[in-house]
Order: sequence, then structure tokens, then C-alpha cells
Amino acid sequence: MEPKRLFLAIPITDEMKKAFTRYLAHYKKIPARWVEEQNYHVTTLFLGDTFDEQIPKIQATIKEKTASMEPFKIFFDSICFFPDSRHPHMIWAKFQKSDPFTKLVKELGEALGIEDEKESIPHVTLARLKHKVMKEKILFPPLPLTDLEVKECHLMASKLSALAPVYTLLERFELCKTMNF
Repeated sequence: MEPKRLFLAIPITDEMKKAFTRYLAHYKKIPARWVEEQNYHVTTLFLGDTFDEQIPKIQATIKEKTASMEPFKIFFDSICFFPDSRHPHMIWAKFQKSDPFTKLVKELGEALGIEDEKESIPHVTLARLKHKVMKEKILFPPLPLTDLEVKECHLMASKLSALAPVYTLLERFELCKTMNF
């Protein structure tokens, strides 16, 4: 059996998905592979190629960790090039740095044995650029969006195809530790 490419994602609201789609309509001439609206999610953790027999243990680990985590909010920052405007490879919807998000990624990564030294920046990948763009001519004006309440994390499988990746939801995990006031 062929392994599945797994990743963890935070779902975003339909309203936020529609706002990104409307906003990006003005930029579709940029040569890029545009992510389809139904595939928008906050990138959380890439697990990589995983065989079916490994998945139940992964699910149990994620369930145990997320059960002890409190829901939190992340705040939208901007639409931008990544890694930066001098060497753009992607277009992101970037959220502000968030300690609870960083904690979520770190604790899940450690529990799953995934070493990732990169800084955890909450973001939605909107496009992957095909080649260099004239970034000097592209400005991303502010997009007024509300915050995103993070209540759950999704285990997803990604199957690459010629047109676009196909994502399959394997399981939802609620962040369900209750806050004591």
C-alpha cells in the first residue's frame, strides 16, 4: 500500500475563505498555482508520508494532546509574499505571531516525533508562484478581517495530482480543555 501524505491544519471560516477569494480576484494574472478556496486552511504541521498502520497511533497521540489544550484566537495580519518580497515563492494570508499557536505546533510536533526548527507562523497558503514576479508592481492593500477562533485541528491526507492537490479529512480533533475563570 502506498503511504499517505499527512498534515495537520486549522480550518478557517467560510466567510474568511470567501474574503480571500474576492480579494485575490484582482491578482489572478500573477503566474502561480492558486490554491482552491475549499483547500484554504491554516498550515499547522506536516507529518509527511505515512503508512496506514501508523495512522491510528498518530490519531491517538493528537487526540490526547488536543484534549489538554484550550481553544484560542489568532489575528489576521496581511496578505504578503513569502519568504519575503525580494525572493517570493508563495502568497500567504499571514496571521500575527501567536504563543498558543506556537505551543500547539511545538507540543504536537514533539508528541509525534517531528523535529522542526523553523518558526511557526500561522498562515494560509494562497498561491505558489511559478517563477519570479515583478513584485515591485504588486501591492497588497490591507484586508480587514476579524480574528479566527481556533477550536479544532484537522488531520488531513494530501494526494498530489496534475491540477491541484486533493485533500481528504481523516479526523477532527477538538481543543477541549475548559478555561477556569
